[in-house]
Amino acid sequence: MVGATSTGAVKYRGRVLEPSGSFGAKKDRAPKRGSIWHGWHPPGEPTQDFNVPSDGDDDDEEGATDPDLMIDREKVQEALETNGMSLESMPPSIQAERAMVAIALKQNPDAIQYASEALRGDEELALEFVVNKKGDLLRYLSEKLRMNEQVVLEALKQDGMAIKYTPEYHNDPDMMLEAMAQNWNAIDYAKQELFRNREFMMKAVVITWRVTSYAPEFLCGDHAFMTEAIRQNGLAFAYVAYELKRDRELTLTAVRQCWEALSYVLPQYQADLEVVGEALKQTGLALQCAAATVQANRDIVLVAVRSQGMALQYAAEKLRADEEVVLEAVRNDRRALQFAAETLRESHEFILSAVGVNGMAVEFASEALRSDEAVMLQSVANDWRSADFALGQVAKEPRLYG
Repeated sequence: MVGATSTGAVKYRGRVLEPSGSFGAKKDRAPKRGSIWHGWHPPGEPTQDFNVPSDGDDDDEEGATDPDLMIDREKVQEALETNGMSLESMPPSIQAERAMVAIALKQNPDAIQYASEALRGDEELALEFVVNKKGDLLRYLSEKLRMNEQVVLEALKQDGMAIKYTPEYHNDPDMMLEAMAQNWNAIDYAKQELFRNREFMMKAVVITWRVTSYAPEFLCGDHAFMTEAIRQNGLAFAYVAYELKRDRELTLTAVRQCWEALSYVLPQYQADLEVVGEALKQTGLALQCAAATVQANRDIVLVAVRSQGMALQYAAEKLRADEEVVLEAVRNDRRALQFAAETLRESHEFILSAVGVNGMAVEFASEALRSDEAVMLQSVANDWRSADFALGQVAKEPRLYG
């Protein structure tokens, strides 16, 4: 006979069947009406006939109906089609049923983490629904599949960092290159032996110049290896061996690719006008990496400040007192005036010239000159916004705001 206990659990042939782990019901809470479990009723309500096959002996516990047969499969399927992650709440029999798990994975491949151990080792499921969608899900697959070349390759195409879940392949050149092609950071998981493998490193450097930071000393002095890296990014010159840094052409290649490489070249090339000139073509701020002799070269400094007025701060002291040099810098960037020699910033005549080319530069004039009517009128004539920097009585001058 089928009936209900005083707690509302289903009783069949003297055996209490409680739907442990059922979808829609937690252990200490009754499932909602219409859950995937049939026959549950609140205490006091009548139960229904499950049409469970009987062997004629209602009191015999042997052959009692399996609770899994009480699952509403249509509702299970509907739930998985709507939200694959609901597989987490399903009973073990559903988590172990290939068809149901496939439905869940099709909706959300993350559901693989809730599949049975056996299905997490199913190569076909993994390739069709999991790693081809999210490589990171490789971590939930069985150890056997994490060693399966086809499965791992598919995962790496989606997420190179998935290589961290496959220690067996951390010393495999091809697998590591595949991972790096998707995400160069995957090289963090390569074993040291690979860094000493020139063939591997030559292929790796084509993917990213950053592998130079992992390169052993003999590769840092390898012209072909470092040339490939520098062609991608001149900053790779930072890892070039000393002997190779003496190569002027390689130095020029690096600086032409990235002006900041000038900070890593030998001192003799920081004083080389051609090398520095290549950097200045990109930005006047490259003057900061040049030798003191170059920073004192008037022609070079003029090139620099016309490109970036703020480069004036890197010019030799005598040139920061040079009116033409400072005016060129201020013309490009008003802020450059703050790096001019104090004698110029306090010069009434010079400040009149400076605000004439860039009215907003008055912000960096001395307080005395910002209180000077002639200076402020000249400044406002160039840029009306400079009236904001007027001080003292001149700030009340109506002509500044007319």
